[in-house]
Amino acid sequence: MNDDDLIWDSLSRQEKESLGRFGLASRMRKCRANQRSRERKRRAGLVRMEVDVRPEHRADVRELVALFLAARTAGAALQVMRVPMPDGGGSAVLEGAAYGETEFHDWPTASGGRDESSPCPPVSAERPGLPSASPGSQEDFFSDGYSTRLTEIIAEIVQIDGPLPLELLRRRIARLHGWHRAGGLISARINACLGAAERHDEAGTPFVWAPETCASRTTFRAGTDRDIREISRHELADLFDRNAAPLAHAVDPVRECARLAGVGRLTPTIREYLEGCLAWWRANPS
Repeated sequence: MNDDDLIWDSLSRQEKESLGRFGLASRMRKCRANQRSRERKRRAGLVRMEVDVRPEHRADVRELVALFLAARTAGAALQVMRVPMPDGGGSAVLEGAAYGETEFHDWPTASGGRDESSPCPPVSAERPGLPSASPGSQEDFFSDGYSTRLTEIIAEIVQIDGPLPLELLRRRIARLHGWHRAGGLISARINACLGAAERHDEAGTPFVWAPETCASRTTFRAGTDRDIREISRHELADLFDRNAAPLAHAVDPVRECARLAGVGRLTPTIREYLEGCLAWWRANPS
């Protein structure tokens, strides 16, 4: 028996009844206050909703919240579809234009960045302008008649910006058509329209090359404002070839690689990527 039980047992029946009435009155006052608060919020147009979300669905919820915030800020109507993936392992959130509005804005996610379920690197600044084969509407995207145009768009992007990660290509195609990200259905559609573009794996990351251009070295393109992990090791190898002497005498070769590539901050993730590229360069001399 604890102290509370001893105190309770020492009270008279009348004292216990008084305490019981006091406790009931307190609960009633709290319930009425909560009810008044809910009524005020309802009249003000404020709604609070609490939903238990399973871990595998949290990315979708973050996407929906981000789309809602973007539409509310822009004062635009919003239509959202949640499409199941073919394998049954989740869903793709597709942003659709409502009332004919088709302009797309790249809004940040509610968590302030990419969600943890996305394996791709951070989105970097991309080249302005659309491919000469102008993108069609979201309604056309999955139609059989759009396959030829989608293949042309992909081919032009790969020809100009390849080699580039397949995941980056998917995001760019999705954004050209007004979607916030490339879900399972969109990615499958893009994969089916790669056409003659070639896929080559680099340490688990598929890169897309223009037809018959894959080689041990490809010219390093400086000043493209890309995330370092979006640059193929074949392209970095060209940079390393031209700076072999400084790399050979550097106290920290990885830091020297980062400096040569224009990396401002050498994070552990970037260091790991450059270490892999540097090891591949040494094992594959030109």
